[in-house]
Amino acid sequence: MQTLALQPAVNARPVGGLDQTLAQATLRRVEAKEFVFIEGDPTTHVFRVETGAVALYKVLADGRRQIVGFAYPGDLIGLGAQGEHPMNAQAIKPTRLRCLGVATLHRLAAQDPALGFKLYEAVARELTATRDLMLTTGQRSATERVG
Repeated sequence: MQTLALQPAVNARPVGGLDQTLAQATLRRVEAKEFVFIEGDPTTHVFRVETGAVALYKVLADGRRQIVGFAYPGDLIGLGAQGEHPMNAQAIKPTRLRCLGVATLHRLAAQDPALGFKLYEAVARELTATRDLMLTTGQRSATERVG
């Protein structure tokens, strides 16, 4: 999952050129229970939550859902996914999203080293949070993990 917020949501706020570009980006309305993207979908856009909330989760082999995180207003989702989305993003209430093409994000980062560094920091925070979750889950007993 995935923000400046993947994700999964990265909780830092976008800055500079990204803020300006997002303000002009396409606005997408998503109803409760509607998917923003599904695991395996091609990664074509990064989304900033304007209003509402999005659940980020994986579907396990036995059909259960493992919640990875939530995205709230200001969070970016879909950041850091390479080629295809590694998880599902589903609105948990009516939500508005700004949609920014991945190619546009790459162009902005190439033009603005500070933005590139902010994106790097956001992905690094997400990786740290993922590792922390993996560590705490791995330390639980089988009964605690099932609970």
